[in-house]
Amino acid sequence: MVTAALTSCLPLYYTQTLGYSIEQVGALVGIGFLLDFVAYLLVGSFADRFGSARYILWSAAALALTAPLFALSHTLWLLIGIVLMRGFIMSTFALLLNALAGTLISSEQRGAHMGFYGLFSNIASALAPAVGVFVFKMAGPPALFLCALVSGLLAVILSSLLYKERSGSISSQFSLSLWTWLSGSRRLLVPTCAMIAMGLAYGVVLAFMPNLLVGRGIQNPGLFYTAEVVPQLLLRTVAGKLSDRYGRAVVSGIGLFLMGVSVFAIIFVHNDAETILAGLIAGAGWAATGPVIIAWMLDLTGANQRGLASATYFAAQDIGRILGSLVLGYTVLSLGAAAPFTIASALTVAVACLLLILTLAQRRHK
Repeated sequence: MVTAALTSCLPLYYTQTLGYSIEQVGALVGIGFLLDFVAYLLVGSFADRFGSARYILWSAAALALTAPLFALSHTLWLLIGIVLMRGFIMSTFALLLNALAGTLISSEQRGAHMGFYGLFSNIASALAPAVGVFVFKMAGPPALFLCALVSGLLAVILSSLLYKERSGSISSQFSLSLWTWLSGSRRLLVPTCAMIAMGLAYGVVLAFMPNLLVGRGIQNPGLFYTAEVVPQLLLRTVAGKLSDRYGRAVVSGIGLFLMGVSVFAIIFVHNDAETILAGLIAGAGWAATGPVIIAWMLDLTGANQRGLASATYFAAQDIGRILGSLVLGYTVLSLGAAAPFTIASALTVAVACLLLILTLAQRRHK
């Protein structure tokens, strides 16, 4: 809830409250992912060695505490520091949670189970963006940051009451070596490329869509994020089951194609109804991509490498988001506001087509 509310509102905060340009907003969003790779290197191995359950609550509490720090960001360098810190903590939390889910879920019908696992976060994602933008517009940024802090800490307290320590064996394999991570990730090359493409498309959405839509007179661009969650609630488990039956590449390829269509459609959005439609298409794309790709990576790793799979998944996602927000942001000056959306859409659809072609070639070979 904290993450979804802040993520949807921070681009508006950067421009409307702090006065930064669209290009600077893209840079700030991209900078937020730079320390993620340090988190993936350290925390992925740590989770495989020591487990992740007990540390999830600590990282969630730290994430909630970062929310009010944005109210103190009176200088650019201070803001960059806060953005980097929040990105590191958020990545740590997400990786630990995913690693725990991968440990608890059996290999049978893994796609369906991973799809179901993400449903509850989708409920928060459905409510938080629209509520966050409403609070931002009605009460201002300080109220938004306070709401994010209180709701985050409340979730941590409630979760701690339900948490019970589980005894279990601890893997003897543990390494913080960058080479260990990279060599273990090589077998995950194809799903990694698919996740980079997905991150690229969504990086553009996160960085540039809110200000683009507000500039066209749309009062609440958070409607996109709310609409996006509806098909995820309905289709995540279905997409996972289809991937269990027909293959991960086919379903994730379809999801990437839908995401590319959604990103391109944003260029033509001028009202709330069109915003919702673009969000629905994007949600269907995420439903067929996110849980399927992580299940794909878990298929290719051993039982004591769930942290590796989760680290690679999130690293690929953030590489794409950095490319989408930080790199494509510079195309706005020379090619116009629609350029990042057009380029991201074309690249995402191209990767989708390659996945489908690869699948057809493998089936013919068999």
